[in-house]
Amino acid sequence: MDRATPSRHREAEEQPAPAGRPTASFALPARPGAPSTGRLLRDLRHLEAMARRTGLAWKWTGDRTGLPYGELSEAASELGRRFRQLGMLEHHLFARRLAIDLLTCDPAADPVEVAGTLSALREELRALERHEEALEVSGRALALLRDAFSPRDTELWHALILALREHLKVLLDAGRSAEAGPFARELAELSADLAAAVPRHARRLALMLHELSAGEDERELLPERTLLAKGAVQAADAAVPFDPWLRTLTRSRYARLLAGGGRPLQAREVLTEALPSATPRCRPVLARELSRLAEALAAAGLPGEAAETVAATLPLHESLAEDDPQWAPAYVETLLRVSAHRLLTGRHRDARRLAERALAVAEPLPSKLPLALAHEHFSGLLARTGAEEDAERAARRALRCWRELAEADPERHREDLARAWQHLGNRLLALDRLEEAAAAVRRALDLLETGHPQRPGALNSLAVCLQRLGRHAAARDTARQAADALAQLGTDPHTRLRLAQVLANLSDHHAALREAQQAAAACVQATEILEELYERDPARYGPELLNVLPRTASRLAVIGDLEAAVRVATRDAEVLEALEGAQAGLDLGRTLITLGGYLNELQRYEEALPVLRRAEALCAQDPLSRAVALGRMSWSRYGLGDPVQAVRLIRRSIALLEPDEHGDGPHAAQLGLLLNDLSHHLRACRRPVEALGVAARATAIFERLPVHVPAHVRGLCIALREKARALSALGRHAQARALLERADELDATVPDSP
Repeated sequence: MDRATPSRHREAEEQPAPAGRPTASFALPARPGAPSTGRLLRDLRHLEAMARRTGLAWKWTGDRTGLPYGELSEAASELGRRFRQLGMLEHHLFARRLAIDLLTCDPAADPVEVAGTLSALREELRALERHEEALEVSGRALALLRDAFSPRDTELWHALILALREHLKVLLDAGRSAEAGPFARELAELSADLAAAVPRHARRLALMLHELSAGEDERELLPERTLLAKGAVQAADAAVPFDPWLRTLTRSRYARLLAGGGRPLQAREVLTEALPSATPRCRPVLARELSRLAEALAAAGLPGEAAETVAATLPLHESLAEDDPQWAPAYVETLLRVSAHRLLTGRHRDARRLAERALAVAEPLPSKLPLALAHEHFSGLLARTGAEEDAERAARRALRCWRELAEADPERHREDLARAWQHLGNRLLALDRLEEAAAAVRRALDLLETGHPQRPGALNSLAVCLQRLGRHAAARDTARQAADALAQLGTDPHTRLRLAQVLANLSDHHAALREAQQAAAACVQATEILEELYERDPARYGPELLNVLPRTASRLAVIGDLEAAVRVATRDAEVLEALEGAQAGLDLGRTLITLGGYLNELQRYEEALPVLRRAEALCAQDPLSRAVALGRMSWSRYGLGDPVQAVRLIRRSIALLEPDEHGDGPHAAQLGLLLNDLSHHLRACRRPVEALGVAARATAIFERLPVHVPAHVRGLCIALREKARALSALGRHAQARALLERADELDATVPDSP
């Protein structure tokens, strides 16, 4: 790289020395960065002229020979200092450069000393913000030290490490951070190797690399800083004597950088390796870093790993809370987080033990906040395990705590108090205390302004209360408000999931009002959202999708869109198999029964048969489901023009549900429906007498069932009509008409199916 201003006085190309000027004494050794003979002579003459013009003494006059490089270098350095005193900056820098060139040529010069001189010039240039020149000088020092490097010379090793460190800084000064990667890697590896070879140096090296790995912007130079942090960890591990604090310090930085780079699992491994040797000084750092890492794991879609990471901090938080009460709230929070995960994974006993421990720790604390959180969580846990009355009492205790907190600081705890009212409303709803539940949820809504992210959840809870109270129109309108509010909150996965759940509930409200088209549309919209989420994370969103797909198929069938119902039911089966595989079993069998039914209604009998055969096989251990599958197979056979085979299949179906001698059995309603089907098939086989007997039995079964159940009344109407048709086939028309009139009268008393 060209020098600064003095270089403008040089010739563009090197010229041989004038006659009479000696050159023999300048046989240059082969060293990195050493100048050519011609250039060196030219620079010496130029320095001589500069000294002459300023009246300064100069030892070399151009016609002297044999003067050693070292003495010349010292002379040039001295002249440079004089120039500096006179304020002649460019002259000073020129002399400094020449001094270094001469020193570089001296075969006796120590490479470490030469590199030190280069470093001093580099720092001068950095101070002057002449970054490209500083970078050139830094590169010369690196080349010199690399060429001289020997792993047996620790002084050279140290010098090269320091030169690499400073070179990284100069690269950043020059705005050339993209070139920093190889140097960061070399620095980290050399430092780790030196620490391993000479452990007494390890601590200093670890601290140096740790300092270099810091950055104001978490994303700036992340790969390079990660390399340096890794080297710091390796050096700290090699330190003698072993230093737990240094190990914790370096691993914390390295783990944070790994997590920031999308490697949270590796970050967890790095941190947990420091746990066994953690001293009291280390524990707060490890507790904070592991908690932060758990949040990163959860954000990365790894909730199980996040929970395990939080669980690993429990002993740390317990120890910290014992030594310092200020850590008790963090200990309570950690206990609750681990308890929540235990609950999700079905480990209810562990979950309860941890929740009770959180309550015990929170109870004596001066702040009510940890206790409020603990009661709120414990209420949810109790509800999840079926102890609804205990859950309601715990919800009231949580509400009391939140009310105290809100009285002391209304703005801070307004949302918390609203959540507590809503939670109490949900617990009251589970106990069928519907008016109280609705009142509690309305209290929550009073605290939440329009647009608040908690408001849609409260509206949805209120809609459910209203539906259970029979106020279907109000429930529908409230659920629609919840859906509209969620649609405005954003497109993050959590909000989209909540929107799908509210839309599914809205579909139920429409169905209760006999608004079949709107019910189907809401369900289809919910399904589309869940399909989108399922594509992102099948394991997380698959169960939610499976909860909505059957409802969507049913809603579509109600409005007569059987083709769409078939597509949705087929998708239901596909998702079940994808998520559960061979474990799908009975659930898959029941889904295939539904699909087979839709295919029958579309008269696609040949497609329906294999679907229903597979369903029967999957339902082999469940008599009711198997009976339904056989019943629908009988209709497929009937549709294909084989009523005899249809009769055989329906008889097999009925045999599975035949009661013992103590009555109609647990599946009386389904048995009655199958008997209706058998009566139909027997008539198709021209066997009206048998059909009449079967229809009479079906009628008797339905007449014994509770009449307040609409499905039982519908079954009785079908049985009466089947019996009437059998009587007509036998010529007994008057009796048939009487039965048909009765069936019509009963039909008028039953509301349409939602």
